[in-house]
Amino acid sequence: MNWNAKRFLKELQKNCGTNHAIIARDILKWSIENQFDITFGKGNIDGSFAPCFVYNGKNHPLFSVKTYGKIELNFQYYTKYPPFDREEKRIELWRELNGILDEQIPIKKIDKLPKIPILELENEQIFKEFIGIFEWFVQEIKTRSSNIKVSEEVD
Repeated sequence: MNWNAKRFLKELQKNCGTNHAIIARDILKWSIENQFDITFGKGNIDGSFAPCFVYNGKNHPLFSVKTYGKIELNFQYYTKYPPFDREEKRIELWRELNGILDEQIPIKKIDKLPKIPILELENEQIFKEFIGIFEWFVQEIKTRSSNIKVSEEVD
């Protein structure tokens, strides 16, 4: 099935309720405002979307929002993005997320695909902090990539 924003939000609301759909809509809005690509899944049963930023020709999916009411954190893929290829940097991200979430992410999941309930972001302040963490994440990757280019030019 080809998912799009309208179909995704309708299915999420049907499966989980209006509050879930409002949070997902707000994530979509934030993604568009930040000029992230939005990749929709192709699942026949469950739908998903992932805000992705493209930097230096590489696609970086931040996380995936699912029609069954979860947000899947892409720690498994973060291992490919400097500086998050280093475990200590993923631990820093893990600590930031666990600092705002009620449902804690186990440390053993920092190279996997842990899921959190989308309703973790129902509180406006928590939503803003979650978004802020991923804005920091994007900036860290951009800064790291810039530093690599500069060091290559110096050599």
